[in-house]
Amino acid sequence: MSLETAAPPFVSPAPVLGVDSGATPPFPYVEVLLERGGALFQEPLTYAIPNHLQGRLRIGDVVAAPLRSGTIVAYVVGWSRSLPFDAPSVREIDAKLSEAPLFDSLALKIARWMASYYHCALLDCLLLWMPAGATPELETRYRFCAEDPLRALRDLARTPKLFALAEALWKAKKPLTAPELTKVLGAPAEPDSLRRLCEIGVLAEAKTARTAIRARLLPAVRLTERGRALLEIEGDALKRRAPKQHLALELVAKSEAEWTATGDLLRGQGVEIAPLKALCAKGALEWGHVESWRAPQAAAQMAMARIQLTDEQSRAVAQIGESLENRVAPQTILLHGVTASGKTEVYLNAIDKCLKVGRRALVLVPEIALTAQTVEIFQKRFGSQVAILHSALGAGERFDEWRRAGSGEARIVVGARSAVFAPVRDLGLLIIDEEHDGSYKQDKTPRYHAREVALRRCSMENAVLVLGSATPSLESYTRAIRGEYGHVEMKKRATGRPLPEVEIVDMTNEAKAGALPILSRRLADDLVSTVERGEQAILFLNRRGFSTYVQCLGCGYAEECPNCDVSLTHHKHEGTLRCHHCDYSKPAPTRCSKCDGWMLGFNGSGTEKVAWEVEQLFVDRGLGKVNVLRLDRDTTVAKGAHAQILGEFRSGKAPVLIGTQMVTKGLDFPRVTLVGVISADTALNVPDFRAAERTFQLLAQVAGRAGRGEKAGRVLVQTLAADDPSIVAAATHDFDTFVKAEIEARQQIPNPPFSHAVNVISTHENEAIAKSRLEKLALRFSDAIARNGGGTDLLGPVSCPLSRVKNKFRFHLLLRDRSRPRLHRVLNAYDSLPHDEKEGFILDVDALSIL
Repeated sequence: MSLETAAPPFVSPAPVLGVDSGATPPFPYVEVLLERGGALFQEPLTYAIPNHLQGRLRIGDVVAAPLRSGTIVAYVVGWSRSLPFDAPSVREIDAKLSEAPLFDSLALKIARWMASYYHCALLDCLLLWMPAGATPELETRYRFCAEDPLRALRDLARTPKLFALAEALWKAKKPLTAPELTKVLGAPAEPDSLRRLCEIGVLAEAKTARTAIRARLLPAVRLTERGRALLEIEGDALKRRAPKQHLALELVAKSEAEWTATGDLLRGQGVEIAPLKALCAKGALEWGHVESWRAPQAAAQMAMARIQLTDEQSRAVAQIGESLENRVAPQTILLHGVTASGKTEVYLNAIDKCLKVGRRALVLVPEIALTAQTVEIFQKRFGSQVAILHSALGAGERFDEWRRAGSGEARIVVGARSAVFAPVRDLGLLIIDEEHDGSYKQDKTPRYHAREVALRRCSMENAVLVLGSATPSLESYTRAIRGEYGHVEMKKRATGRPLPEVEIVDMTNEAKAGALPILSRRLADDLVSTVERGEQAILFLNRRGFSTYVQCLGCGYAEECPNCDVSLTHHKHEGTLRCHHCDYSKPAPTRCSKCDGWMLGFNGSGTEKVAWEVEQLFVDRGLGKVNVLRLDRDTTVAKGAHAQILGEFRSGKAPVLIGTQMVTKGLDFPRVTLVGVISADTALNVPDFRAAERTFQLLAQVAGRAGRGEKAGRVLVQTLAADDPSIVAAATHDFDTFVKAEIEARQQIPNPPFSHAVNVISTHENEAIAKSRLEKLALRFSDAIARNGGGTDLLGPVSCPLSRVKNKFRFHLLLRDRSRPRLHRVLNAYDSLPHDEKEGFILDVDALSIL
């Protein structure tokens, strides 16, 4: 079997982060980490370096490594002078598959830390540094190789399956994969049959490396010395004899770039293809290719005017600037500024300082919806120096932006959570906006928190980390007041206007009148008057759909998901009932599924029902049909939908925006004067010790969307818990009082940030197995706690609040300890489990949710 490599996917062989190329030292052996196909080998394996690869391998290179079962993709992660075991010989690496490394030694160090801290596989952590589709994959191709084709086919005539395969490849005249053969034959190309044909010498197989995503290359031309001479010496004659050729030659000569895309010449300059071909035939031009970046968002054309900083902003920029100049001691700074205090302007000025000292910047935002708004602001200041990275990009766009960041062409990267792994070279400043937001915590393995990864990365790169928020997480705030972080406060809005007035609407009074409406009389009246004045309003409800559950009024049966222990949500526009955990759906019923009764109650409210209610309100009040926009997961499925909806609202095409928590974060609309919270109790009634903190943060953040322009803002908060401390504190903008009370409550237990917590979940289709497996693991943890001398709390195992999701039963236990090192020593009891016994377990270190 041979191995052939396709064209490499990279243009520049530069190391990804530029910290250390990790070029092959004079060692005879290389350590590689196998791709997912080698899941049983989670630790690096040692191979010999063949002569033709000596001095050519680097950390992060992709190679083909032979196994007994075949060849597999692997990543170079280290070197060795000797074998880790006694062996007479060791297999060699087959081939190098990538021209440039996918990660460097710094990324490898951070990935090793993540694997240790989050107790997961190193490969899972390394893959976060690589853009999807960039990793070469191996595919097997078969070719007909018999010396006497007719005799070989005649010998196979008695075995129709083998004959058909061999004949198809003989006629194809080129190597084919098994799926391609299946398509040609109209029947499966069975592996056993292909293997047999290879054994008898009729077919030969070869492993070919290919990548799903490559650089986009466009046809291009460039001027040769002969062409330059032709233009200078015979230009006038050429213009008279062949004016179209002269025009083409002149345009290419005037181009600042070495290569000029032919498409640009044909579309915008009036050049035809025939003159270009004629000039190439004469040797005046040379054919080639030029790379075209797949830009996810056009750079903003209009430059942003510099804003005069307030005193608070100036102090913040100055402190960040001092830290940037001190490369010996990297610092983390908590930028605690009220909503509309001008944190974004601080970020822009801090990045200015960062670029002036020759370093680069990385900015994280919590929502993809915010990325477009943030990128537009940053592009107006920094132009094409800004790259964008987030999961909603197309694979090609993400690949190109990743390479722009890695090559240094983009000096600033803006993105969501995963952008913390962007290949920014010589990182000087890393900013996490809305650092308190829960979306910075990954909800699948590896379950990292972008803030913790950023802390580690900045420490290793001597970069400054800025954590910005109007409502900092208790973890960051306590570190700041203990002096572990720098602490900069901005207590005033940049415009000088006061924070919006917040009024609590006690919905128990509405309930006493006999019903609990979606919109209280107070909110309905204010909403109508706001629209009549030509102003805008935002309504917030952290539930999507039309009705949260459907229940039969005859027998009491509620429609439930067959895969999860939750009720199905009614989506009226789709005409479906849908599960928001596994995405199961079915048509909305007209009769009860259990008793066939016709009396069905569509109960509860989501954003879809709120939008319907608001539209009906305007009709009833004589305003006619008013455009109402909705921003939630259902309306933002299509690519670019976030930006489109927010763009329509910003332009004033709709006076009302209704949404889930997407509307609470960082949005800046000067014409919004009213914010309405439909139900402040949604987050408060969750069985989680962070419920009060989340409620305060959500209310404070959404309230901050009001009154950011010239007109004062007001906020109406509807709740059935009008006396709850978190709601009262948010209504009075009293962060200090809330945090003081919450810290005291957390210290007594202790809960994070005064301890460290790990949520361990066992999942299985069989309820008894899910429970028993976790009970056995709990015994291992108990033994480990005893060996450590105690100090670690073990709570559970018990059934999870969401006891079944995606047809798997869920049980969990909570480990809690004031000492982080001691807690991780206890977790070693999990690490020591055999690979197959870890299947079905979820280890959530620094868990933000225990549902």
